[in-house]
Amino acid sequence: MWFDKKLSIDDFKSGDWRFELPETLKGHLFFQNLLKVLGGRIRSYEDIFDDLQRVTPELRDVPQTYRVNVLNSLLALVSSAAIENDGQVSPFLHIRHHLWLRELRRMVGQVAQLPNLRFADDLNDEQLQRHLPIVHCRECNSMGWTGLKRQHDNAVSTDLQSFYLAFFNDDPKVIFIFPEKAEPHEIQASGQFYNICTECLHLTTQLKASECPNCNRPELIRVFVPNTRVQRDNRQIGTHNCPYCGARNGLTILGSRAASLTSVLIAQLYTSTFNDDKKLLAFSDSVQDAAHRAGFFQGRTFRFNFRSALQQFVLNSGDGLSLAEMPGSFSQFWVGRMNQDAFISSFLAPNMTWFGDYETLKQSGRLPEGSTLLADIKRRIEWEIFSEYGISMSHRENP
Repeated sequence: MWFDKKLSIDDFKSGDWRFELPETLKGHLFFQNLLKVLGGRIRSYEDIFDDLQRVTPELRDVPQTYRVNVLNSLLALVSSAAIENDGQVSPFLHIRHHLWLRELRRMVGQVAQLPNLRFADDLNDEQLQRHLPIVHCRECNSMGWTGLKRQHDNAVSTDLQSFYLAFFNDDPKVIFIFPEKAEPHEIQASGQFYNICTECLHLTTQLKASECPNCNRPELIRVFVPNTRVQRDNRQIGTHNCPYCGARNGLTILGSRAASLTSVLIAQLYTSTFNDDKKLLAFSDSVQDAAHRAGFFQGRTFRFNFRSALQQFVLNSGDGLSLAEMPGSFSQFWVGRMNQDAFISSFLAPNMTWFGDYETLKQSGRLPEGSTLLADIKRRIEWEIFSEYGISMSHRENP
């Protein structure tokens, strides 16, 4: 794309092209213009494109997606370029890429035929009256609205604070509202079909009504509200079971806080085959918060990495294996693809880092004589695999 040069698979795997890139990039006009536009500063993509299109006509009158892909492809080349000094390989240039994310906090969806996902904090009081929290199933991805409704009321409350307290306390007033065109006999779960008004959020069982009985507005949506009330220990509670696939506690609120988003990002970075320098710094403005998040990231990263490694093993070598055979074959698979020390550091669970043999390995670079650490890790892997395909899986309700 950039240099009119094709690489064979063998040439690409050899990696020699990485050492040719620096000089090739230096001679490319687009790269030179990019350096001038940056001027040693951190700039947003929008500002970069505003300046680049003045000297690069190809960036004018084209979709923003095209511009982003062009710049990303060049930055990927710059990130891959390498130089060698006295036998030491180092990057040609260090790319500092800032990705600013807003945590998905207090997310709501407009009650409409084509709902818009919004941040509740961006809406005024009037707009909030037409928005409800979004719920989705972690198993089958069914989505709908959720809110509070007393058993004999028709209105769905939009009070978010009360809703969150009720949802996490299994309050029976929490209801789930799924847009549904199916006929009643096609839905296996028990529940009731309604029309919901997009203006006042009142529910009516008059499915053929042309307007809302409460506010007389014509915008009605046919919805299914599953019956989630059950009797437990002489009191009623609300369950979060999916009415479509039956996943127990499968319904969860759409949203994610900063710590969870960051842990997913870390897992993606660490499992990427393009990341050959797996180092990470995480900052926080609170010492206590930093300590908590460090442990959270470590635990989540191990879980994501283990699941990714397990899935890769299953796809490559898991055909025909029984569950009892998987742990041994999994360890054999990965020990054969990395040395013993790399295997230990990759699959040592966070709550095993206190083992004395591991401390010795970190300090001296080798395990003490008679060490059982490798066997301990393999036993832990056995438990993790049984857990992943056993108690950690979402249970399903009997029909």
